[in-house]
Amino acid sequence: MNSVVMKGVLLAIFGAAALLTGCGGGGGGGGDTGFSAPSIPRVAIPLTGANAEVVTSEAYAAIEGTQNTTDFVPVGVVLQSAGETTEVNLRKIVSDKVREVIAQGPSRVNRDLPVAAEINTSEACGYYDSGLDAQVQSGSMSVTGTVNDPNALNDGGGTWTAGDNATISFNRCVMGLPGWVLNGTVGLTINANFDPSAVEDPSQCALGCDADIQVTITNLAFSVNQAVFTMHGAFNLAWHIIPTSWTETLRGDSLYLVLSSGGQTAATEISNFNIETIVDFTAATYAVSGTATVASTLANGSVTITAAYGGTVTISYDGLTGFIDEVEAQVPSTGTLTITGSNSSIVVTSLPGSVTIEVDEDGDDSFDGASIVTNWGDLE
Repeated sequence: MNSVVMKGVLLAIFGAAALLTGCGGGGGGGGDTGFSAPSIPRVAIPLTGANAEVVTSEAYAAIEGTQNTTDFVPVGVVLQSAGETTEVNLRKIVSDKVREVIAQGPSRVNRDLPVAAEINTSEACGYYDSGLDAQVQSGSMSVTGTVNDPNALNDGGGTWTAGDNATISFNRCVMGLPGWVLNGTVGLTINANFDPSAVEDPSQCALGCDADIQVTITNLAFSVNQAVFTMHGAFNLAWHIIPTSWTETLRGDSLYLVLSSGGQTAATEISNFNIETIVDFTAATYAVSGTATVASTLANGSVTITAAYGGTVTISYDGLTGFIDEVEAQVPSTGTLTITGSNSSIVVTSLPGSVTIEVDEDGDDSFDGASIVTNWGDLE
């Protein structure tokens, strides 16, 4: 990975959020017309043996999500739709495009400013047309903001400074394939000084490297075919890095995820979330802990989730620098996921290769009915 300014932040945004949703191909697109919060039932739902597997799947998706394509073990948010089978990694699509623009930053920065550097750059979006053997431009994206250290825009130099900020705007931006259209904005504010080179080289963080970033996502809508996936909300993202581990904490009051497809809409709000993920580079493991409330139209109500589980990771390194290139998390293999509904609860226990689901349907602190033994592959 390169130390291009904001790259680590964007990987965190679209990795921590792990925006994977099923989509088809073709059509779509439109300008940002503002976000209207969907109507979502918020009354706690009763949990039973009949809905245990569906609720477990949604709870796991809300807390952790599909991790196998993210750069660092994330706190994931996934919205799934029946019949939509192709996974689209929006995080990767967006972060790759933003890196292209930011990488050109030094030549577009106002170098006359004695202290701060203004970012004001834009680029056409588009896709490669194999029939024309040419790049076709369609839509645009722009990055505006201010950084206190102009060198922060250079690859391999500079520091993010408290007060640095950037707004990334997408206007009918076609992302790599015809019909893959992105609209909306992502705003970033840096709350603490941070050297982004720590993202790729934790060995320099003997005394600890800490980042604190406020992220605001405004009606970020990705359209493919007749499906539109929209994310809207805000959260705080904090990192604590030492040579042997990476701790990421995600906190927020409200994050909406809405999927409209085939004339139907599924909406989820994740609220009051505080999730910590720790990656141990030496042991090649991760641990997730924290709480969140998830309300959805699919569940017709809400549940409260408490996570305390972990698993293993596969770490790959850059062949030239030896720096960490990617951390791929496996499904949980230890710990529990506790889901609380209306006078009822579910305890999900992860073991290597299997998952056991036990349900307390009447709130008497004892499990009712037979345990459900399955695996994460069937639940995802």
